Amino acid sequence: MFKNVLKTLVLFISFQSLVFSQQTIKYNLKPNDSFIFHQKVEQTITQDIEGTSHTVDNSIEGVFVLKVKKVTDSSFIMSFAYKKFVVDSKSNLYGDIIHVNTDSINAKDPQSKVFSALTRSTLSFEMNKYGKIIKFQGTETLIQDMIDNAGFENDYTKAVMAEYMEKEFGNEKMTNSLQQMTLIYSKKPLSPNGTWTTQLQGDFKAQNTWKLKNTENSKLNINGTGEVSMASDDETYKLTLKGSSTTALNVNKNNGMINTMEVVSNMEGVSIVKGPEPIKIPMKISSLTTYKALKNVQ
Repeated sequence: MFKNVLKTLVLFISFQSLVFSQQTIKYNLKPNDSFIFHQKVEQTITQDIEGTSHTVDNSIEGVFVLKVKKVTDSSFIMSFAYKKFVVDSKSNLYGDIIHVNTDSINAKDPQSKVFSALTRSTLSFEMNKYGKIIKFQGTETLIQDMIDNAGFENDYTKAVMAEYMEKEFGNEKMTNSLQQMTLIYSKKPLSPNGTWTTQLQGDFKAQNTWKLKNTENSKLNINGTGEVSMASDDETYKLTLKGSSTTALNVNKNNGMINTMEVVSNMEGVSIVKGPEPIKIPMKISSLTTYKALKNVQ
């Protein structure tokens, strides 16, 4: 009898230890919490065009602010605003393609005037406590401001520009882009060294497997590996790429926001220029994306 009671007690303690060692990682934010992030993307695109190597180097840099406006039982209502946006794009065949820096707007350059609208607009979104963005709002006004800044008078040109800007800065695009930074966590309780998965949707897809590497004071170190793909298809162009990514994260344990994040990805595939005689172009894209919190306090 005593042995049976002792065995039951040992099993109970072991079970309780397992339960207490598990934890659910999620965002823990309060109204008026404010965070400033620096993002930088270094990307190289290589195309083999009928034996000629075409390389495009893109550098994109941004500083943006996230602020918590309201907290509900299951989500956060937040604002998003760019403070700085920089784009540099160069080609080995065609030289400079684009250069924009919102810190120094060129009133005579339409591209510069278009992107200046980014730093004058405040967008909003709702995010659940695991980083999934439920709804993004405000890009319609942003896009209209960008079109107005361009100074075009032709209605057709405005319509073409609106269609392009919707693809690059619309609610869906902004959701997918921001989730690459926020969609980290799972509702699944974690044991030490436990793993979990998340999925990104959109033109850029990723299935990431995450692992809690270790805890140091008020920080969590998380590593991730992913299968990534990119696809687009319109009247003139089709793109299909697949590859892999690795991610290293340092996260604020108290609120769930990242301190630093580094993503390395490599993809390859083909782009097809449509027409009576379609042109198939082998393509590779390698990129390094980093995020750094300039302000991460509550």
